[in-house]
Amino acid sequence: MYLNILFLALVCGVTNVLCKGQLKIPCALDDSRCTTSATRPLYKSIVDGIPEIEVPTSEPLHQNVIYGFVHDMNYTLTDAYLYGIKNCTIQDHKINVQHLTWNVTLHCPFLVMKGIYEVKGIIGGNYIEGKGPCEITHNQYHIGMRGGLRFYEGVDNKAHMVITYFDFDRLEVLGNIKYNLSNLYYGDNTKCKYQPSRSNCV
Repeated sequence: MYLNILFLALVCGVTNVLCKGQLKIPCALDDSRCTTSATRPLYKSIVDGIPEIEVPTSEPLHQNVIYGFVHDMNYTLTDAYLYGIKNCTIQDHKINVQHLTWNVTLHCPFLVMKGIYEVKGIIGGNYIEGKGPCEITHNQYHIGMRGGLRFYEGVDNKAHMVITYFDFDRLEVLGNIKYNLSNLYYGDNTKCKYQPSRSNCV
């Protein structure tokens, strides 16, 4: 889904902070309760942006174009903006020093995607097509991220941590998803009237 792509921008910001040694956690790395508490304010600072280490603000996140394919439906989102990142919180943050891995779980009360959509294909047994402005709201979104890390000794003779890879292991909407798709069926009301009221043809 498109959220995978947009959240990569945010994770790259986190990675940039970690790799440049800006993360200072005053607790043992294997103490997940402590690291969770310590990284919550770090997340907020990353979303706001850290100009001195070239981390831009993440509210909103922006992607020029997103291509997707779900079953028998193709869709494109252009000039897409994702709002609500600043309201997310870190629910869980774990570092496994023995296996050199890490896991982070984010909870977002809501995420709102705005942009220009173009869709064509079959979904739920119904043919759908259209192009125009859209707004998609996800309520109660959980994002799970995981990755690897390694430690090395720097020129200052101190231990440093580097993120080696990351991906998503959970993208789950626990609440409702609300779609507002303008110009569905290119304004053909005879087709659009059979669609849910949350989408419109004009």
